[in-house]
Amino acid sequence: MIDAVRVRRQRLAHALLHRDQRLRRQWSERLGAFLASAFLAVLACAACVAVSFVINLLSSDGALQRPGAPTSPTIQDSP
Repeated sequence: MIDAVRVRRQRLAHALLHRDQRLRRQWSERLGAFLASAFLAVLACAACVAVSFVINLLSSDGALQRPGAPTSPTIQDSP
């Protein structure tokens, strides 16, 4: 029990004396988490753009269209 009190006092003294460094560590940890999440968001956006590009490329080649379906919509003039 005496050891637990000594450890608690040391932690409180350390927190009081080194408050700026403690806040700096938390800020840097938050920055790392923010950068990681921003990287994942950019990666997800790039994947969406790539999939859209490939689908557009394949549809313009006619590989995704059904046989017998018109390749482009036609507008007929009424007489």
